[in-house]
Amino acid sequence: MAYPVLRKSKRGNHLPHPEENTFTEGFDRFYRAARVVKTLKSLRIGMIGQRLKELRLARGLSLRELGREVSVSAPHIGDIEQGNRQPSDELLARLAEALETDLEDILRYSKRPPAKQMEELIEQDLEYGLAFRKFVDAVLEKRISPEKIHDITKKLPSKKP
Repeated sequence: MAYPVLRKSKRGNHLPHPEENTFTEGFDRFYRAARVVKTLKSLRIGMIGQRLKELRLARGLSLRELGREVSVSAPHIGDIEQGNRQPSDELLARLAEALETDLEDILRYSKRPPAKQMEELIEQDLEYGLAFRKFVDAVLEKRISPEKIHDITKKLPSKKP
């Protein structure tokens, strides 16, 4: 699929070459973009929202009942389950408690990085920013698996009392 050849008009506008069928080309690009968005959305649905729905149904709760337990509306819970909304960390903790599971069980399905916590650490000490970058580079370069990262974090000293 070739993209339209652009030429500059006297007024500086970029116009498609007259030999190109711009309607078909534009429609093709729009259709491909729409398919990509649909695919990405379906991938997102299969993650944290799907896990929350499985846990809710296993407990026999309706959207309204779960929403009442965690102090949000039923449509809000539905949007999370469908992948249209990302729950806050506070809401995830309440959902884990209401669904009688560990927060880690839910976070395992989340694609969202802990950006807020990372920003707070970097604000405290700029060296964290460099450390995070080096860690990501090392993970990518050495192809470190998530299991290996879990093993590494287990060997770190526990929090001070």
